[in-house]
Amino acid sequence: WYGLAAEQGHPLAQFKLGFFYHTGKTGAADPLLAYQWLYLASKRGVFGASLELREVAKQLSPEQIAEAERRAGRWMAEHPVE
Repeated sequence: WYGLAAEQGHPLAQFKLGFFYHTGKTGAADPLLAYQWLYLASKRGVFGASLELREVAKQLSPEQIAEAERRAGRWMAEHPVE
């Protein structure tokens, strides 16, 4: 459900989904997806998202961070905030 809500643009769901990917609650942990969703949540001002984002960034290379931010940018372009 968090995935569906995150895809629809709900910032808190984006934060939760990013946290779940970071901690492995979705199965295997995926820091790249965690960063992508946490980045989106932090851009929308979700409390705690920036802190969690910094923790995830420690696990990624600069190239991986750039890729996650590109993915987030594409998502934002396809889902403009009203």
